[in-house]
Amino acid sequence: MEWIIRALKPNGKAFIIVPDGIFNRQNDKNLRQFIIDECYIDGIVSLPTKNIFHYT
Repeated sequence: MEWIIRALKPNGKAFIIVPDGIFNRQNDKNLRQFIIDECYIDGIVSLPTKNIFHYT
C-alpha cells in the first residue's frame, strides 16, 4: 500500500481493497499512521464475509 500511495501523482486517486483487520491490528499501526498522514480517505466500505471470491 505504501508503494501505491507514493506512486500516485499529486492529487491522484487510488481505490484499494484491504481486509478490515488492517484498521484494528497492532502490527499495522505504522501503516495506519502513514495512511492517515499522507492520504485523504474519502470513504470506508465494509463488505460481508465471503463477498469477494479468489481463486487459488
